[in-house]
Amino acid sequence: MTYCVAVRLDSGTLFCSDSRTNAGVDRISTFTKLKVFERPGDRVLVLLSAGNLAVTQNVVHILEQQRNADPEKPSIWSADNLFDVAGLVGDALREVQRRHGAGLVPARRPQCCRQPVVASQLLGQRLHVLHGHAERLKRHQDVGKQNR
Repeated sequence: MTYCVAVRLDSGTLFCSDSRTNAGVDRISTFTKLKVFERPGDRVLVLLSAGNLAVTQNVVHILEQQRNADPEKPSIWSADNLFDVAGLVGDALREVQRRHGAGLVPARRPQCCRQPVVASQLLGQRLHVLHGHAERLKRHQDVGKQNR
């Protein structure tokens, strides 16, 4: 069983994610499935995931590459709100699944990093937290754009 959770309290926000990975009998290691993206004075974004570590690491890599990509393309570094950030995370998840989905163990394919927790605090905005399936993250992004 894997998990990730965010709890917003009066005194702050608590983020927890599964860090265990099993490479066989008695070969258990830990790797973080919590990633903080920060640009001081502008934004703090937190991504938590549960499930397949390789999928998580690929999603983080795609999001990190956006920092140095074409500034005209949407990225977590230019997003205006949590819904846009969540949509970009959903896009990255779908891209990883498109590239590597055939190689994932079929019985576990639907569970691989499909329900991330995304949190953001952008300059001038309060902290927002969203939990959702990859498919819903795209819909949230579209709804957010319609409500502007």
